[in-house]
Amino acid sequence: SNLVSDEVKTVDGISFSIKRELTNNQIVKTITFTDNGTDFNYQEKVQALTHQDFLNYFKEVGLTVLATFGDYQLNTFNPLTSDRLLLIAQKN
Repeated sequence: SNLVSDEVKTVDGISFSIKRELTNNQIVKTITFTDNGTDFNYQEKVQALTHQDFLNYFKEVGLTVLATFGDYQLNTFNPLTSDRLLLIAQKN
């Protein structure tokens, strides 16, 4: 729900147009930019996984979750509002 659909980032004088969308349970990120008169277009796809997906995968491989956080400041995870899902796990 916190997916940023469109943004522009400028690095070293180059403006990168970044578009994100959720398609077929994948987050698809398209990056376009022009450098020295040449247009570039890249696409990245990653599987969108839920908190429960990770818990299931960890259980399958013998990991126990020790802590769960919702951002890099280690705030509590909330599936509706957290920027990230950070899990600390240990092998059983």
